[in-house]
Amino acid sequence: MNLLPLTDLESSLPFRKGERNMLPLLDVPGKVKSVLAALDAGVTIPPHPMPCEGSLLLISGAIEFLIGETWHTVKPGQFLRIPSGTMHSVRALESSRFLVVQSLGGVLNEAH
Repeated sequence: MNLLPLTDLESSLPFRKGERNMLPLLDVPGKVKSVLAALDAGVTIPPHPMPCEGSLLLISGAIEFLIGETWHTVKPGQFLRIPSGTMHSVRALESSRFLVVQSLGGVLNEAH
């Protein structure tokens, strides 16, 4: 298995002024996908449906996260579950980094 060491988020995923920057970390076809994101302050990712069960973990910064019709203010270390098919959106209140995991095959819900 190849692992990508992320010891320095600043150099691995820098902020781009007025943009979003995405770094795919894991993609197991039909099972799970994981992406690290960096959003500059003021950047919004427009509403779009979640194709499967998902989750978001805010690493740094501050964001507002739309799930359905409700905006949630998220702080570092907070975790959100995103139900399959739910419209969602992100807007960065300040430069922020977060991890998104999509469970394409339901693996997040399986008992271990």
